[in-house]
Amino acid sequence: DETQFRQNFSATVRLWTDHRAILSGVVESWRLDPEVSAVWGTMMNTLVEHTRARIERDRAAGLPVADGDAQGIAETLVWSTERIHYVALAGIAPALAQPEQMIERLAALWARTLAASR
Repeated sequence: DETQFRQNFSATVRLWTDHRAILSGVVESWRLDPEVSAVWGTMMNTLVEHTRARIERDRAAGLPVADGDAQGIAETLVWSTERIHYVALAGIAPALAQPEQMIERLAALWARTLAASR
């Protein structure tokens, strides 16, 4: 539910804020360095896999989830979340400049997508 997502995103926003320079550097250059690419790609693919598995579990349990390919939904959520963290903390997205704004919008995005009609 949205409350759980808020708690989770509070932790990730804190992590990204505390390590902004490192994480921004990784996001900007991960495809240029094979070692960084391997680590970041593995981490992101693990998050996609966990998200895809949750979507499939929720569907199997009869819970309403957004229509469409579970893998595609998972990739969209995970990669858009990475980008939102980056642009918000880089000052590129003023509407997300305050951590609480970013947390609320990310929680709403995930909750409304994963619980499409609850």
